[in-house]
Amino acid sequence: MKSKAFALGAAPRITFRSCVGDLRVHSWDQPGVQVLAGCEKDLATIVESEGGIEVSSLMPATVHAPAESTVVLEGCSGEVHATGLAVVMVNKHRGEVSLHQTRQAELNALHGDASVTEADTLAVTVMHGDLRCRSLSNGVTIRDLHGDVLLRHVGGDSRLSGITGDIALSDHQGSLQASAVTGDLRLAGTLRSGTSTIDILGDIYLSLDPGSDVLLDLEARLGRVRSSAALLDSTGSAHRLKGRLGNGTARLFVTSSSGDIRLGSETAGDERQAEDTEAEEVTTNLGRGVEERLARARRWRAHVAPSPRAAAAESLAEERLAILQMLADGKINAAQAAELLQAMETQD
Repeated sequence: MKSKAFALGAAPRITFRSCVGDLRVHSWDQPGVQVLAGCEKDLATIVESEGGIEVSSLMPATVHAPAESTVVLEGCSGEVHATGLAVVMVNKHRGEVSLHQTRQAELNALHGDASVTEADTLAVTVMHGDLRCRSLSNGVTIRDLHGDVLLRHVGGDSRLSGITGDIALSDHQGSLQASAVTGDLRLAGTLRSGTSTIDILGDIYLSLDPGSDVLLDLEARLGRVRSSAALLDSTGSAHRLKGRLGNGTARLFVTSSSGDIRLGSETAGDERQAEDTEAEEVTTNLGRGVEERLARARRWRAHVAPSPRAAAAESLAEERLAILQMLADGKINAAQAAELLQAMETQD
């Protein structure tokens, strides 16, 4: 393993442009940046500028950078793991992204799954893949995501729109705005402040802690509203229910255009079941490997491909196969598969 050091100060900007390969970026307590790569040739593509470096072509294996660093990926492909950084911005990327202890995270035009844990803020714009987040202190903004979303332990306000998969939220402390969602939504936890509005197409499951202080207005335009919660001052019909838990300090307005709404009380068993479900999902994702193997194969052929036209055609065929395989495995639905195929055809 070859290494190269750069004296860039305590808050450098590190840019990866059109790079291929897997990357790991970790914070350390040194003022400079250290880049580790497989050979000297990989290090030769690094260009130093005022206050930062730019890497192109092949991705280095590992980068050590100060905690105040800003890391930018533009048009890259491969798995990305980043830990303990001030800012991470990912734009037009293909591959899985895992961010841990990042103050500010931005994902734009991402084709792949993403995991974000212990971040201050997260903004997602146009993503094809599943998103899993835990411990976000200042909310999340998501726009145009084709996949499922899991949010746990979120503080601050969140805005979710244009999502074609299912959404699961637990322990969300701020206001929530969810609209233009074609899948189902599950919300669990304690609501005591803020005004939240949920307006989606699918089914809605509300599992609220009995200690919540919230005024509820639930409407299922084509479906039914069912409740097992002990509401105060409740009024309703088959399609609508109003009432409150506690003092009604918070406000929750829920509308399903074509699905049902179910309201219940959260228990400790529900919380354990949610954690078990998340653990099962993580285990499943670790074992699936279809997309990962295809991505690795494409990266390997990028170095030995005899014909760009043949390689492009083969890559398209494999991407279609991967989408169909995910559909067959039940990881995406027919609508999501159609969206992915259409996006792929548009790009090519």
